[in-house]
Amino acid sequence: MKVLFVTRCYPPATGGMERFAHDLHGAISKKTDTLLLSWGGSKKALVFVMPYFFVRSFWYLLRGKVDVIHAQDGVVSILLASLAMLFKKPLVVVIHGLDVTYKSGLYQKLIKWSLGRAKGVVCISSAAKAEVVGRGIDAEKVVVIPLGITDEQFMDDKKRAKAEVQKFVPKLQPNTKLILSVGRLVKRKGVDWFVTHVLPSVAENNPDVLFVVSGEGAWRPSIEAAIETSNMQDHVLLMGRSSDEQLKYLYNAADCFVMPNITVPGDMEGFGRVLLEAALCETPVVASGIEGIVDAIIDNQNGVLLPELDDQQYVKTVLDILNNVNESSKAGVVARKYTLAHYNWQAISDRYVELYNLAGKDRAV
Repeated sequence: MKVLFVTRCYPPATGGMERFAHDLHGAISKKTDTLLLSWGGSKKALVFVMPYFFVRSFWYLLRGKVDVIHAQDGVVSILLASLAMLFKKPLVVVIHGLDVTYKSGLYQKLIKWSLGRAKGVVCISSAAKAEVVGRGIDAEKVVVIPLGITDEQFMDDKKRAKAEVQKFVPKLQPNTKLILSVGRLVKRKGVDWFVTHVLPSVAENNPDVLFVVSGEGAWRPSIEAAIETSNMQDHVLLMGRSSDEQLKYLYNAADCFVMPNITVPGDMEGFGRVLLEAALCETPVVASGIEGIVDAIIDNQNGVLLPELDDQQYVKTVLDILNNVNESSKAGVVARKYTLAHYNWQAISDRYVELYNLAGKDRAV
């Protein structure tokens, strides 16, 4: 089978979508004859890149080199749907979340049109599927396939990991309890809420606690304001973007990983790959049980899910993890095993190849 794999988010650009596209393409290319059209540069250049994608895809299709067209997100699907119709080739689209909920009247019309013409729609979470089906797309052709994960970051040596983190986080001392959060600084991540409503109580019980936030984004001023208002300057470090090496050490050094998301209309959490990365490093995970998070974390298997904005439950759960090291370590081992068993690329890529075959036969998924 010949698959044209088109993605506008790909390394060397960094981010969850880029890693997902890279890993998925790598897994699929072992089982199919894959043509890759990718962009890993500035998003500002997409105005030029997208026409190139269209022309190049047209050329591949004209030469008969394609059996299935794979659009790695909703934006790309809008570009490719007309080509799929013209050349009568099945289109498979991956939907992450924001690429279907983006608030624009014109965009909503276009995404509904393109998904309506796809033979298969893959959603990375049940929440994303609900958004797709809610726009009138036939549920029979919409399937949930979660992200896979590669086991490249686990060190099995928390002491060494903390020593490495100390090199770029001087505030971290041997006895410091490290709480970690990773992701873009946007409202839905709930970082400012956590700083205001949870961290003060945790710090009162653990005076040496340090909340490290890796990521950058437009919500940073709001988080900085929350830090100042809550007088948490000694307990929070906004790192900005971290290198892959730094993230590896942070995941392994952390005593607790938190993702205290809140619901923000029009800006949903598609999945939460960082949750799996933390779980693979045997770091206890605490997250809000909303949107795509519930497809990444299964409560009491590879993490703990809590009601959003429930400050009392967050305080209690985080303190239990920080104050009961032996139990937390055991839970971390269980979480790693569960994540390895359920989110490996071998099984996930098999489902994509099966979907390609079904789409090629013009059958429902």
